[in-house]
Amino acid sequence: MNGEKSRLVLDLEPEVRERLQEIADERGVSLHELCLSAIDDALFDHGIGVAGGERIHYDIEGLTALRRQILGDRVLSTDSAETIRVAREERDKQLGSI
Repeated sequence: MNGEKSRLVLDLEPEVRERLQEIADERGVSLHELCLSAIDDALFDHGIGVAGGERIHYDIEGLTALRRQILGDRVLSTDSAETIRVAREERDKQLGSI
């Protein structure tokens, strides 16, 4: 993989999208992550390993438990850049008051 990405657009029935979102919510992952994991599984099943031929294994239950331990019931947006920006602003305020 050369790091270059391309966009894939799927047209789903609303019921299918809603069910996928429910599954993602149950697992504590984003819909994006759920779909990428499913694609990775399909590629591996056909002998195309994404990580240099090695299967990427996600311990979803373990990761979900860790996320809940750290974040509680808080759900983060899929925009990690925004999450980092807010955390940096909070840190800067704390450091400024010392």
